[in-house]
Amino acid sequence: MSINSVNNPPASSSQLSVSVQQSQTSSSASQNVSSTVSARNQLNAQLVANLDVSTNTDGKSLSLLYRTAIDSINQILSDQLNGGAGAQAASDGQTAQGAQQTPNILQQKLSEDNSPEGTSQRILSGALSFFSTYAKQHPELSQEEQAKNFVDIVRGGFEKGYAEAVDILNGLKVFNGNIADEIKKTRDLVNKGFDDFIASMKPQQQTDSNAG
Repeated sequence: MSINSVNNPPASSSQLSVSVQQSQTSSSASQNVSSTVSARNQLNAQLVANLDVSTNTDGKSLSLLYRTAIDSINQILSDQLNGGAGAQAASDGQTAQGAQQTPNILQQKLSEDNSPEGTSQRILSGALSFFSTYAKQHPELSQEEQAKNFVDIVRGGFEKGYAEAVDILNGLKVFNGNIADEIKKTRDLVNKGFDDFIASMKPQQQTDSNAG
């Protein structure tokens, strides 16, 4: 005699319905919690899929650095300039949208100057373009203090993006030779640009005194 029906009675249709609903609810909650991670993973997957970085003759590895750096700077500025969960949600949405548009973005960037000099200038231009907004939000600070604090913020975003690009290139086992040299040179140029920006915001009298 079979005892399966005794130990494991068949589930009723209502029980099955509840089970399915619970499973769907759990799945939906899990998707919401991991939305940011999924968007980031999707972005990185598309970046790698669209970049043949075995050589750097066409500047594709620097396009990768540009994309990860700008994405990280955008996220940190969104939080600093707008604040709160709303800004984070907007940033998450932008990341997901960016992941979908990555191939087109890369094609556009590959048509530009992807040398260390050109890439660093585009990163600096994008990052520093938000300084006036930050300055207006902090009128209690001197212009030099505003510049120092702002650069601390965007430099942190850049370094995060730089580390992400290096991790990707290391994963592909191509972060060496010319690629590593140009990525590092771009980082040095970006940091020099940040330092020069701070120096340019020092009071004129102090600058003249130092020059004399």
